[in-house]
Amino acid sequence: MDAIENWKQRLRAEGKAEAVAVEREKAIGSAKAYFKVAIYLLKDGTLSLEEIAQVTTLDLDDIETLQKALQ
Repeated sequence: MDAIENWKQRLRAEGKAEAVAVEREKAIGSAKAYFKVAIYLLKDGTLSLEEIAQVTTLDLDDIETLQKALQ
């Protein structure tokens, strides 16, 4: 493999790694937003824990843990 081909492969790998990092940051941002919504809904008290889990797509266990933390 010549130096140019090696360089191209390295750039492709770096580009893929950067794309994965960007997607990871987006996922973390989305998860934080869902947790903020869950906290708001828990404080509001209108919805059941199951409904909050459904709306936010968080696990029921996570909602229960948040509820305990807010008490």
